[in-house]
Amino acid sequence: MINVSSSVHHLVPRSRLPQNLIQKLNPINTAIKNDHIHSPWHQVFANLTPFEAIIFYITIIAPNQFSYAEIIVNWEGIFSEGFLLSESNFYNFQKCKKKKFSKIAYYLSKDLVPIKIVETIVREWAPANYFYFIELVDSCDNRFNYYSPELRLAENSV
Repeated sequence: MINVSSSVHHLVPRSRLPQNLIQKLNPINTAIKNDHIHSPWHQVFANLTPFEAIIFYITIIAPNQFSYAEIIVNWEGIFSEGFLLSESNFYNFQKCKKKKFSKIAYYLSKDLVPIKIVETIVREWAPANYFYFIELVDSCDNRFNYYSPELRLAENSV
């Protein structure tokens, strides 16, 4: 039997949270991750929030793989951010260590389809209800949409 070690992963890095809320948010901000995937996550995304990790992925690691991205975060009154990707703000950084990324990409999405990697970050590497709204379209016209329960409730009541 193989002994797989695991550790606690803070979905939003503790250092990015207000000091007085770290303990309060700990139950909804942690997940147990196998070390063979946890370490590569931090090697690639370091101390980024899930929002920043997605932006880093779609603009630096997978440039030109997405034709549209709209992402809105509104989590626990702490993070409220938005991002809109259009042709005018594509980035192409050649200095990115893609070999380093390939290990975590494999675990994030076995088929390495860029939109599936983003979907995995949203579903497995972010706290519940962290993202408010996401709409992505990749260069092959695959789509990923995410609506927070709060947003779905608001739309259904209209």
